[in-house]
Amino acid sequence: MNHNETKYSHRAAGLFLTALCLLLWSGAFTPAAATIRFAQPGGLASGVCAAWGSACDLQSAIALAGAGDEIWVKAGTYRPTSGADRTVSFVLKSGVAIYGGFSGSEAARSERPASGNVTTLSGDIGVPGNTSDNSWHVVVANGVNSSAVLDRFTISGGTADGAGVNSDGGGFYIVNAAPTLTNLVITGNSAALTGGGIYNLGSSPILTNLLISNNQAWFEGGGIYSLRSSPVLTNVTLTNN
Repeated sequence: MNHNETKYSHRAAGLFLTALCLLLWSGAFTPAAATIRFAQPGGLASGVCAAWGSACDLQSAIALAGAGDEIWVKAGTYRPTSGADRTVSFVLKSGVAIYGGFSGSEAARSERPASGNVTTLSGDIGVPGNTSDNSWHVVVANGVNSSAVLDRFTISGGTADGAGVNSDGGGFYIVNAAPTLTNLVITGNSAALTGGGIYNLGSSPILTNLLISNNQAWFEGGGIYSLRSSPVLTNVTLTNN
């Protein structure tokens, strides 16, 4: 390539970058809208979960969701599995926001009722009411960042009475993570060792508007147990743990 060709090549590249910057500044390029997945009790186990009329079960919606997606969850009770495998939990993902409290007809998240519509993530699998066969952890956040969001849920029935990691964190088991947890009631969970309601290890979860009550751990941290962690608490009530 001779000198003139190099000069024109650089000029063309410069014009392209200038045009691209102008397009971005003018709004010609806009971020893609979030894909919304819909979940309801007894929902479909497959599909794209693209509307209330074809809503999936919550685990299927989580499995399908990718970064930037939202999951809208209709009021009701959801369990990690319909079977008896105590190792199965609801696992949060970076970039995926899960919102409970919907009636099942909303077209915009702003239409979600401000109260009511209790949406429960329950570890009461196996025999109903028998805590000895409940999920070890109802919700797991492992390595996720603050874009992993859980909002407007009740978390209950986690029974971490197993060995090793399954003896901590009945409600939440949070490891090396910083999930955003908002508007939650965490109640009726237990652990054989630590963190009946929430177990934090090497984590900095963002906790806002939480009621953590009536959880227990047989060693330490009935409500919250944190080791090498820096949780950020805003308007969090701990009572009767």
